Amino acid sequence: MIKYFNLAAILLIITVINMGCGDSTGQFGKVVKYSLNKPIKFPDFDIEFTGESDKSTTFDNGNSFKFHYYDFKVSSPAENKIVQWTTGTGLIAPASFELGSTMYSIELKRSQLFSKELAEDEMIVTKLEKN
Repeated sequence: MIKYFNLAAILLIITVINMGCGDSTGQFGKVVKYSLNKPIKFPDFDIEFTGESDKSTTFDNGNSFKFHYYDFKVSSPAENKIVQWTTGTGLIAPASFELGSTMYSIELKRSQLFSKELAEDEMIVTKLEKN
């Protein structure tokens, strides 16, 4: 009996460890949890949060402003790019990007699509329809 309990405990530990190691899967238009350097597989590409960065911008009037960015690496078989999301000057809006000939958007903090707040580790990736 103890043998079976030990075997079950070992299998449970292996399962929990594997859950944390694999890539997760995302669906367009659904809330997805992201974390640093953990790729998420979408139908058209993989996306990976690579960290945060700051950049200062000086405007024509001489004023300077520091923007805080969330950086994502987007990878498909044909293309790789960095996509940055920011609140900019305070407007919470999606960051749009093109991959191939298709447009997508990333929403963090607040979803305009669903009119709801998102947790710090949540995002929504949307495949945009062509007009």
